[in-house]
Amino acid sequence: SLVDMYSKCNDADSAFKTFSEMPRRNIVSWNSLLSGFVSNEKHSEALMLFDSMGKAGIEADEVTLVNLLQICKHFIDPFQCKSIHSTIIRQGYEFNELV
Repeated sequence: SLVDMYSKCNDADSAFKTFSEMPRRNIVSWNSLLSGFVSNEKHSEALMLFDSMGKAGIEADEVTLVNLLQICKHFIDPFQCKSIHSTIIRQGYEFNELV
């Protein structure tokens, strides 16, 4: 997808613009944008996107959670990391090999 392409080219702004203009979004498009934010060290934007995913009724999958764990390596706020860990446990991914 274009969102993934822009994300991999380190153009998070264009990825977000393209994502925003999409009439329908699925978990792949959400994860593509999330991954782009994480790889471009836009951690706050990634966390806001994750919050928006929940509000849109999109449930996190393994790819989502791996991206969120990447934020914990850089994020200072232990509350956010504990919240991500809680999500992993709540959704049953604590023993998932990918996560």
